[in-house]
Amino acid sequence: MKAFRDALPLLDHHAEVLSDGLSGYLFTPGRADGPVPALLHVGGYDGTGEELYASAGPALERGYGFAAVNGPGQGSALYDRRIAMRPDWEAVVPGMVDALIKHPQVDPGRVVLVGRSFGGLIAPRGASGEHRLAAMIVDPGQLEMGSAVMNRLGDLGQHLDDPAAAAQFESLLTIPALRAFLAPGWLPTA
Repeated sequence: MKAFRDALPLLDHHAEVLSDGLSGYLFTPGRADGPVPALLHVGGYDGTGEELYASAGPALERGYGFAAVNGPGQGSALYDRRIAMRPDWEAVVPGMVDALIKHPQVDPGRVVLVGRSFGGLIAPRGASGEHRLAAMIVDPGQLEMGSAVMNRLGDLGQHLDDPAAAAQFESLLTIPALRAFLAPGWLPTA
């Protein structure tokens, strides 16, 4: 995250770190004559705003602003502030829109919510609580993910909430690379 932030001044377009109610980045086209429509883009479970930057170019070329954001359980919200994922994104997205439309380069009447990966599940739920959105895009749209995850896990799915597995998982946290990846999402119940 720090390396990405350090590279922002090197970009060919306006880029700023978002704060004050919104974690992530806002990229806007260089020659806008006024407020521009903006994509409010949320990624997947444990995704980061930085990884969403790959989608910014096409939006900027078309005159859109692009907000690559971290919600609860994502990016800096998870890794730096330890805010876990939550299911009620209808309570999250209105605050995101409030924070985004405070930026004078964003047209408050033309905000499009985009959800990618797990964002295809949480974005529609978030949109249900936010009437100011002009549109929503989900890639892929997901009605529910529980059965798909359980099918992929097979017999391992029976051990997800098994307290006997905690010691084995804790042993994985002794490996530095796995600790960096897994520890932020590991919230022991005891």
